[in-house]
Amino acid sequence: IEKAKGKYVMFIDCDMILSPNLIENCVSMIESGDYLALHVPEIVLGQNFWSKVRRFERSFYNGTVIDGARFFRKDKFVEAGGFDESYGGIGDWSEPDLAFRIKQLGYVLWFNPLAKLYHEPSRTGAYLKRDTCQARLSNYLLFSRRWVKPHWRHSLYKGFLYAYYGFKR
Repeated sequence: IEKAKGKYVMFIDCDMILSPNLIENCVSMIESGDYLALHVPEIVLGQNFWSKVRRFERSFYNGTVIDGARFFRKDKFVEAGGFDESYGGIGDWSEPDLAFRIKQLGYVLWFNPLAKLYHEPSRTGAYLKRDTCQARLSNYLLFSRRWVKPHWRHSLYKGFLYAYYGFKR
């Protein structure tokens, strides 16, 4: 961030494809109002079963705080503290954590339906080879301690995660 010279910053994964005019659409939208950050819809590509499942899953939380914002006014990104580097591994849950901190500062995150990111799942299997089970679980626990109110359903969900990541090892 310190080296970024522009007024805006955008965060994408190495396996994402930007739709034509994505940057222009985001700049136009962010300039048209007092917006801090934009959610950009993510469309999972691929025709295998799990790609279809992920594409269906994402349709439920595009534009919510669970779906991290991707396009920011740089000064406001810095004001919100950026991504919290205490999240380990590949930083799972750092994006919604940032969204919650932005909302805590009184800002609103906006959804940009005109821009799209296409997410190409790993064709080489690198995604499946990542040894991030412990980091992913630790990151979720950090996120939930900060933002999730205690509830029996959440305890049940955490139990599921412990079992899932324990089995996945």
